[in-house]
Amino acid sequence: ISGMYGLSLNDVAAHVLNQTPDQAQSQNEQTIQELRNEIGQLKQQLGGVQNTFQQQTLAQKQREVEAFAAANPRFEELQDAVLAEIKAGYDLQEAYRRAELLNPAPKPVPQAQPEPKPAPKPDLSAQTQKGNLSVSGAPSSGSNPANRKPPSSPDEAIDRAFASMGIG
Repeated sequence: ISGMYGLSLNDVAAHVLNQTPDQAQSQNEQTIQELRNEIGQLKQQLGGVQNTFQQQTLAQKQREVEAFAAANPRFEELQDAVLAEIKAGYDLQEAYRRAELLNPAPKPVPQAQPEPKPAPKPDLSAQTQKGNLSVSGAPSSGSNPANRKPPSSPDEAIDRAFASMGIG
């Protein structure tokens, strides 16, 4: 309708509000500027909240890692390998386990043992002396159990058993 009379919609609105078109435009720009300022403030607040949250998360993770390091004595030695495993997607416990497997602990260096004392030299003089006993004759054929008479008492059987073992 406003187009039929050669007016724009802004012109009609300015006439209804008893404002010149420049005043209406100025008021719109002021509102836009206020909204932009408010958006900037909200962005700053949101950034502050994000920073606080990140700092809290970082502090919590740092405490967890410190506790884990205290419980695992090789953590400092393996920290680069653990970090690589974490970047590969493993959690801290699994990353440490894998790092230990990839980097086994060095074997402890044995401490110097004191020089062992040399064994005492055996007395070889007994081997060079002539024997006092002489052995002569042929060995006997041994005893024949069939020619032996049976023991007359249990005591005699025990004595014979001891004698055959060389005890009695």
